[in-house]
Order: sequence, then structure tokens, then C-alpha cells
Amino acid sequence: MSIDTVLARWRREILRVQGVSSVGSSVDPAGRPVILVVAVADEFNPLDLPAELDGIPISLVFHSARPRFLRTRALPRAILTTDRWRPLIGGISIGPNDAGGIPIATGTLGLVALVNGWPHILSCNHVLAQNTLTNLGNQVYQPSFEDGGNANDRVAVVSSFQPYQIENTLVDAALARLDDPGNFLAEILGLGVPSGQFVTPLVGQIVRKSGRTTGLTFGVVLSVDQSVLLFDPVFGDVGFMSQTLVVPLDPAIPFALPGDSGSAVFDDSLNFAGLLFAGDDQGVWINSGDEILAFLSNQPGAGSPGFGIALLMVVGGLGLVAISQEDE
Repeated sequence: MSIDTVLARWRREILRVQGVSSVGSSVDPAGRPVILVVAVADEFNPLDLPAELDGIPISLVFHSARPRFLRTRALPRAILTTDRWRPLIGGISIGPNDAGGIPIATGTLGLVALVNGWPHILSCNHVLAQNTLTNLGNQVYQPSFEDGGNANDRVAVVSSFQPYQIENTLVDAALARLDDPGNFLAEILGLGVPSGQFVTPLVGQIVRKSGRTTGLTFGVVLSVDQSVLLFDPVFGDVGFMSQTLVVPLDPAIPFALPGDSGSAVFDDSLNFAGLLFAGDDQGVWINSGDEILAFLSNQPGAGSPGFGIALLMVVGGLGLVAISQEDE
């Protein structure tokens, strides 16, 4: 019996068990299917569930408390993600224009990384630079032109990016140098102040992000060390390695949608766990925090980077894409 059939038969019964907060499919280290059950340690009795159902093993992931879920529409109208924010914070609309002033993409400001002592927006290559050297120097606006921004809303200039490889790309990352080094606060919309630490995500870990499209959402790390092949009409085939797969904690609430690409992802302690860059309606892929740290450390003269606040989570060609009217 397939795992889809087993879950269709037993999902409701599993969710009725005291302390269980979610259930779904996953794989064990050998690639065999398992039923992944997330449960609250203090509320859950392991004896309430068998070791397997219809031949499919149950894998338990424990958490200290039940997670909270927030939809974008639940945000007070005073803090809309597409508003003009000065100083900048994480989780708000942002996007670059090309040399001709045409909008390239729209997304979310995720983190401001400190490189060579100057704050830079950190986001995806496919959002800020489009994997093209000629896009270095492009102007970045908050909010994006597509979200109502104008020529007076410039906040940064694209300064560097990590080129793609056919098979072994580690990060989809780019930087944009802030025009005003004091134009940001160490705060993420709906989350607060990040710790400033970079971590490697772990299977079963609860993570969260604040994004331009879906706002504050929660997910669970389903798999690490993923190899992902993406095809894009602009870039062609791009292969990624050592990626992390995150699925929604609540299947009814997407972890991310178009416009969320480049979002900063955090663990329970608001340590930076990764940069969201691609996905579908069932899950998203993120570059792990340690690989983003390596990208920042490899900037010329960077030394030991840190971050003050929100990275740029934006939209563009790969994965989670929001196409401008000019591109349609």
C-alpha cells in the first residue's frame, strides 16, 4: 500500500491523538517512506500511536509547544507589507529596476548583512541580479514599483551575486549596498529581532519566515542535503546541491508563494537558518545558513560578517517568481 493511501486512511485518526500537531509523509535516511508526525513532548504519549500503520513506519518529531499560525490578512492594516517603510525592516516589499528603469522583480526584504562594515541587502541572485554581470549597479526600491514605489523610493544598489552552475550551485544569493547605512532597524515584521547567528537546519526542526506575499508562516524541515534541479526559461537548467526542503506545518497554509523568494528563514531562537529561493505548492527549498555565511565571508575583504536586520526576500526568475507586466 502506498504512503498516500495510508495517510488518506489514517490522517484524521492520527491528528485526533492528544499532543499531535501535524502529520505527513517523509523519508528515512535510506530513502524509504515514513509517516512524519509532529507532536508536543509534554502533551504526547508515544503509546498512543503504533510503530507503523499498514506497513509504513511512523517517525516522531517532538517540539516543546504548539506552533502558532498567522495569515497575511491577519496583520493589522497599519503594518501592510507593501507600505513604504523608513527605516527598513524585514518582511516588506522590495524590488530592483533594470538600467532602463523597468521593474525586474518584486519580493520581500529579509536581512541586511554587514559586509566590510557597510549594510547590504541580502537576497536571491534570480531576484536582484538575474545571474547577469550587467545588472550590477541596478537600483533597488522599497516598496517595489509593482507595489506602488516610485523614483523617490530607491534604497540600495546591486553590488554582487553568486553565479549559477549547471549542477553544483550552493546558494542563490546576491547583495545590494544600502544608500543610507542608517536606514534599517534590527527587526523582522511579526518576528522581532534576529539573534545574528547562522545555523544549519535539522530534520524535524520548526522554522518560520516573514515574507512580502504570505507574511509570517511556519514550516518543518523535511529533508536536508537535497539535490534540486530547476528549469527556468531565462536561466535554463540550474542544479543545486546541499539544500534544505521545508514543508508547511499546517497543510492549509502555504509556507511561501510567488513574491516570497529570497525570504530569511529562522529557527525557534531566531537564528538564521537559510535563504528561501524556490518551491512549489507542497514545499520550498532554502540555502542553508552556513552556506550563506560562506557566501558573505567570501566577499572581497569581508572578514567575519554579521547581520543587523532583515535580508531581502524578493521575487524573480527561479522558483517563486512574480513576473512584472513588462515581462508577460
